[in-house]
Amino acid sequence: MAITHGYPGAGEQVRERESSQVVVLPPVESKSGLKCQLTKLRQIQVNAARTEFNLGLQKLRDTHVRNEEQRHEALIKEQNRVRKREAKQERIRLKHYHATKIQALIRSFFVRAFVLPSVLETKATAELKRSRVALSETMLCLHQNIHDLAFIEQDRCVSATRIQAWWRGVFAKRIVAIISLRIHLFKMGKRMDQAATRIAAYHRGQQARMGCTRLRLEREKRMQQANKKKEAQMIRAIIKVQSHIRRRMAMKNIQVRREALSKELEGEAGTTSEALD
Repeated sequence: MAITHGYPGAGEQVRERESSQVVVLPPVESKSGLKCQLTKLRQIQVNAARTEFNLGLQKLRDTHVRNEEQRHEALIKEQNRVRKREAKQERIRLKHYHATKIQALIRSFFVRAFVLPSVLETKATAELKRSRVALSETMLCLHQNIHDLAFIEQDRCVSATRIQAWWRGVFAKRIVAIISLRIHLFKMGKRMDQAATRIAAYHRGQQARMGCTRLRLEREKRMQQANKKKEAQMIRAIIKVQSHIRRRMAMKNIQVRREALSKELEGEAGTTSEALD
């Protein structure tokens, strides 16, 4: 009798092993001996099945333990991986944080070393300029006060007269410069008019000469054409006269030949008639 509880598929494995195991018993002689052998055979089969089942169960336990160990190791590996990832991210974060801090320190150092001196110098220069302007204004006020204390109304009139004289002299120089410039421009205008007149005269003379040359060439061309026409007319008249003279001479030659031919014919007729007579 096979035990089929434990794990799924154990009964089928036991039945397969029982069917594959063949127990050969010696021949029996009596029924009691046969029953005893059958009982022993069943006991052997049960023991074999139990042994097989225990072996399979032990294998399942080993497999389960091994799987549990593998799962535990995988879990530990995953936890280690997660811890490593977190540690790496933390290192990267710390690296970025420290790099940012170092960059800020370096920037502040460069600003303090290079930018701040120029800014302070610019600020000091602007402050110095403002102080100079304020000092100059103060000195001007002080100079005006001292001037009011040092000079009287008569000195002011003399100074105003001198300033007016100087300014009138400046105006006079400017007016003289303007007048001299106008005179120079007038002279230059006259010279430019004369130059323009000369250029126009030269251009008109050149155009006139070119026109005379063109007219002379046209007249020569017309004279040549007239001479060619006269020569052509003379040649045609000569050809007509020559043809008329040749025609007259040809007619005369023809008349002479006709007369000679008629005389020959008359002479031949006379000789023929005399021969017949």
